[in-house]
Amino acid sequence: MIEISIYFIYHLKIKTKDALKMLDRDPSSVEDFVEHLSILSRINNEMSNLDKEFNTVTKLFNIGHEFTLSINPEQYAFFKSLGTTFHHLKSSLLYTEAQCEENIRKFSTDLNSLIMKTHKEAIELKERLQAAVLLSADTTPQIASENLMLFQEMIEKLMEKSKNYSSYQERFGTTLKQVKKKTTAV
Repeated sequence: MIEISIYFIYHLKIKTKDALKMLDRDPSSVEDFVEHLSILSRINNEMSNLDKEFNTVTKLFNIGHEFTLSINPEQYAFFKSLGTTFHHLKSSLLYTEAQCEENIRKFSTDLNSLIMKTHKEAIELKERLQAAVLLSADTTPQIASENLMLFQEMIEKLMEKSKNYSSYQERFGTTLKQVKKKTTAV
């Protein structure tokens, strides 16, 4: 039975440490923060399962202790270290959620700057498209074709940025609503 517990502890500890590593990263860009929000959401969704697994392992060790099963010191220390790591994960999760609203404000400002920059790039591209070089009779078909392909790539990049930034705004809004809902519920 203790060997089964050690197996559970080992896998639970790996999951817990992986989650901690992901939470302990400080996002430095809008893209990092969006990834951070996804990780936070995933960990929140997995937390009830991790709680159940931790409770199961704790019960197994308590049963072993009650029935005076032989538990060597290394196994017991491994079990205790899981508890510390698991509680650290819960604390880290609470801290990260508490910082979420502040981070959303910070990265919303950064996101607005990126949106403005993309808007400026779109205007510049429009001006380049209307330039006399493309419309000039002196421009060879090959050069015009190459320029059009280049412009097409630039348009696709701008469209991709626009889609991403729009989805980031939605994600920020949804997360902010969830955070406010949680704080008013507590």
